[in-house]
Amino acid sequence: MPLLLLLLLLLLLLLLLLLLLLLLLLLLLPLPLLLLLLLLLLLLLLLLLLLLLVLLLLVVVLLLLLPLLLLLLLLLLVLVLLLVLLVVVLLLLLLLLLLLLLLLVLLTAAAAAAACEC
Repeated sequence: MPLLLLLLLLLLLLLLLLLLLLLLLLLLLPLPLLLLLLLLLLLLLLLLLLLLLVLLLLVVVLLLLLPLLLLLLLLLLVLVLLLVLLVVVLLLLLLLLLLLLLLLVLLTAAAAAAACEC
């Protein structure tokens, strides 16, 4: 059970780091409107994941209060499956963020090449 809580806290920290990275990107880069909207969508998805993590922590606290061992094991299995799903979603979001950064780099390189007219 403490291992599960540790995993939840690590996921929470990872989400907060991703949120900070996205906020930094929003502040530092002069973005086109489409990229800005995509980053805001990513922020909303990360906030939803944070909400889901809080719900998972509440379920863990409720599990600690329940005396029934079978129900406890069943709900633990569900929690582990949810954690795996969360990790997969986080990895997909990270991949999407990296693709957005690559797109931004390619767009700025294309704009610089077009402005050069060598």
